[in-house]
Amino acid sequence: MLRFPPRRILAAVDGSEVSVRAWKAARDVAARFGAVLDAVWFEPPPAQDLSVYDAPLLPDPGWARAAEAALRRRLGPDARLH
Repeated sequence: MLRFPPRRILAAVDGSEVSVRAWKAARDVAARFGAVLDAVWFEPPPAQDLSVYDAPLLPDPGWARAAEAALRRRLGPDARLH
């Protein structure tokens, strides 16, 4: 028995199958103890040519929104994603 049940759980997700399975396990633990579950997400930007002459310095901002939307579909509509 836990002496101090968790009140808040932070799960790292990257969209991989392994991280989604870990999210589901964390969701079950959070439900069991009535804890708040948050997901922290990091997706590196797409690879770019590092040439300063023919590649922009920042990636297209749409890639992050698309990646986040895909991850939200996998985690569920109630996922608190940061």
